[in-house]
Amino acid sequence: MPTTPEPLILLTNDDGIRSEALDVTREVLGSVGRVVIVAPDGQRSASGHSITLGRCVSVTEKGEDRFALSGTPVDCVYLACATLLPRIPDLVVSGVNLGLNVGTDVFYSGTVSAAVEGAIRGSVGIALSSTRFAGPEQWKAAARFTVALFRRLGDRKGDAYNVNVPEGSISGYRWTALGSRRYPLEATRCEDPWKRSHYWLGGDGLGTYEGAVGPDVDALQQGFISVSPMHLDLTSYSRLPGPDLDWPSI
Repeated sequence: MPTTPEPLILLTNDDGIRSEALDVTREVLGSVGRVVIVAPDGQRSASGHSITLGRCVSVTEKGEDRFALSGTPVDCVYLACATLLPRIPDLVVSGVNLGLNVGTDVFYSGTVSAAVEGAIRGSVGIALSSTRFAGPEQWKAAARFTVALFRRLGDRKGDAYNVNVPEGSISGYRWTALGSRRYPLEATRCEDPWKRSHYWLGGDGLGTYEGAVGPDVDALQQGFISVSPMHLDLTSYSRLPGPDLDWPSI
């Protein structure tokens, strides 16, 4: 009888190849199958679903089944599926991210985008995040939950899930809808020696729930792991023309 191949797991992140959370996650996921790390060579937070075009992406081997890329988290998944791995992975895990990804964070997050790219390529994609101030125990909890979720999901390839883990003791988990998170518009101006203007975009608050509301945030505040299933179809079906909705002629 043919034997079932060992699950192939691609592990990436947007915090970079040196993140301690990456190694903790790899150790736990190793109980499921072969884990290959393909991660950015440096910090790539808030890179969204960007792919590097118009210039080369360099790859540096950092040990057995461990690669650093000069590109984005999505580049890591794309290149891994295209050439670095022997086949499309069964599971793409992105994280554990050092900062929550709740609500509308999913549109900015390199962590979530890498998991979504995995789903696009035909894998189960799971994005893992915790607070910036979390440590190894939260990272291990996130990775152990991922193992349990993957085993329960079975062959749900093409699905993507956004998982956030609270600080402190964990009460369990909840299936949640994505909420909403609005950051204040912050741009700090500075000048270089040639008097040219430059700006630092964005502010702080990545390790907190500030400005975030919704079922995913509620679950986290109550000590539960939040699991939000995501689909790749952004169509607003309620706004498509139909018997109950008349669009004006253009």
